[in-house]
Amino acid sequence: MQGGISVWLNGAPSLLAHRVIRDGTENRPLLATGGGNNNNGGNSDENDENSDRNGGGGSIETESEEFQTLLAKLNKLLEDRLEQYAFADITVSLEGENPSTADFGAPAAVVALRILTAVNERIAKDAAARAERMKFEVVNETLPPTMRVVDSINPIGSSSSSSSDPDPYLP
Repeated sequence: MQGGISVWLNGAPSLLAHRVIRDGTENRPLLATGGGNNNNGGNSDENDENSDRNGGGGSIETESEEFQTLLAKLNKLLEDRLEQYAFADITVSLEGENPSTADFGAPAAVVALRILTAVNERIAKDAAARAERMKFEVVNETLPPTMRVVDSINPIGSSSSSSSDPDPYLP
């Protein structure tokens, strides 16, 4: 990528499936399950009301089927796109830091901090590489016969040029 940094937010398909079920699929057309009963945009009050009406927990079989469907779709998408994801400049993990967050991954603030830290490190690395490329040494100071030096203060062809030889390339 020219002039930018690409970031791959890498999460296990099972982690992503849990998040999608929690948040709903209505804004995720590639993952829409077509009739799943958890597509309410992540409104936890509505989820709680549905759980209470269904005997505390909802239909586990339906949720499990929805999870498996999403998991299969996510695995397929990952398989199809993994080659392109490998070109990302930075890969940031969505995994949580402890077992209690394993199903839903790290909180957004933690992921944001990981992204900012990685971008900052990449910018510093790129600056160091640019500075290293600026370190060069002219080994042979003689010009090849096809090159010439032009005085930028008194360009060739100006009346104040001290050279008496006319430039064959000027009219």
